[in-house]
Amino acid sequence: MNHNSIALKALRARIARRHGIHPDIVENAQRITLKHFHAEAQEPAVALAGHACDHYLRLAIPTTRFAATLTSSSLLIADREADGRLHWEAYVQREAAAATAIHRALPKTALLGNSEAVHRIGRTFGLTKEATNELTAEIVLTLAVGHPYRPADQRHLTLADTLTQITDDDLAALLVQGVLMALRRTD
Repeated sequence: MNHNSIALKALRARIARRHGIHPDIVENAQRITLKHFHAEAQEPAVALAGHACDHYLRLAIPTTRFAATLTSSSLLIADREADGRLHWEAYVQREAAAATAIHRALPKTALLGNSEAVHRIGRTFGLTKEATNELTAEIVLTLAVGHPYRPADQRHLTLADTLTQITDDDLAALLVQGVLMALRRTD
């Protein structure tokens, strides 16, 4: 795959111009960012979704996540750590707000659109409403961030379509995984 495509050149130029960073720094940050995404492409979940490494990178490069990662990396390399962190946090907040808006717009007939049903499932694991809401928001954000990488047979689905298809069993498994991950973070 040509990692020096016209789209990447345009992205590098836009980052350099917008943030006043020397183009060589942005190019160095691009190499680091591509290595990061290449490492992600080696994850078993990527293969399970049916993506080869180059295919995953082709899907990743046009995403806002790639641009945000490259911009933040460029700022960090340019010794502008605070700007890099702020840029990344702003990206995460925009993604979370967009995912939350889609989640809130789901019909009550969808499991994730029915807070009572979601809380009922959370209670089966001893979770409070607040804990269930927090984990559900994290699940929705994770699904939103992963949405560009969905398998080919699901490429036609919007994020709302994907969220609507979550079943009781799916949500139960995702909540358990979320609890286990939270426990690992506190260890």
